Amino acid sequence: MIGQIFVGMEMPEVSVTEIRSLGIWGNVDNEPCMIAETEAEYYIFPLSNGFQIHNCNNFLRSLGLGVAIHFESYSQYAGLIARCDSLLENEKPLA
Repeated sequence: MIGQIFVGMEMPEVSVTEIRSLGIWGNVDNEPCMIAETEAEYYIFPLSNGFQIHNCNNFLRSLGLGVAIHFESYSQYAGLIARCDSLLENEKPLA
């Protein structure tokens, strides 16, 4: 079973190769969140306020994907996360 970790102030130590996918969705309270899925965990980044978005930005930057990470709007941010997910797919070795 995959565990869920809600990311607060502590930045998770997850390498690019561990991440299966990134996505954005609304949680049970319909608040925006980003999820980073690994084989063992779902890292959930709430995106309801500036501090949470800043945390998620730092995580995305830590992946070193060569993308300018910034928040303008939720629709722009969803596209940015999708772009990062696509770039992660290209980083993975072929099985």
